[in-house]
Amino acid sequence: MERWKVKPAASYRGAMSNARGRQFEAVIDAGCRYYRMHGIANIEKTPEPFRCLHKGAGGIARVRFMSHAQPDYKGVLKGGRAIVFEAKITDKDRIMQDVLTQKQADELDAFQELGADSFVCCGIQDRFFMVPYTVWSNFKLFFGRKYATPKDLSPWRVCFDGAVKFLDPYRR
Repeated sequence: MERWKVKPAASYRGAMSNARGRQFEAVIDAGCRYYRMHGIANIEKTPEPFRCLHKGAGGIARVRFMSHAQPDYKGVLKGGRAIVFEAKITDKDRIMQDVLTQKQADELDAFQELGADSFVCCGIQDRFFMVPYTVWSNFKLFFGRKYATPKDLSPWRVCFDGAVKFLDPYRR
């Protein structure tokens, strides 16, 4: 039986989730361009590691994505401080702490231990937040549970004007 006939609902949800993630990264990228243009920071998306399995005609290739090795975004703030963050989005009314894999959490911890400012930039429905990793990794302590709602994250809400201005509360 063909793969798409086995679980069409799951395949559809996966495709929608991937599209939502790409859209979220696009508005974060717009924020990165804004901060670069204004001399505030130079932050870039970390390319996903992959290996080319086969090069086909017309520039089409078959690739295999390797394990996620680095935070989604890395860069430097004016003055020299390093910043790293993961990007996560959901269309639900809450975001689960465990949307970060253990590998992603370990990487944010490692960068933070070396002095980088580590965050999770997240979207919950139509609201966006830049949550310090020390808060994210301690949801149970801060909120009494392993998920957060927009109300919980309101101190870290950021502006959205077509771009996620993820540094706005951070610079205050």
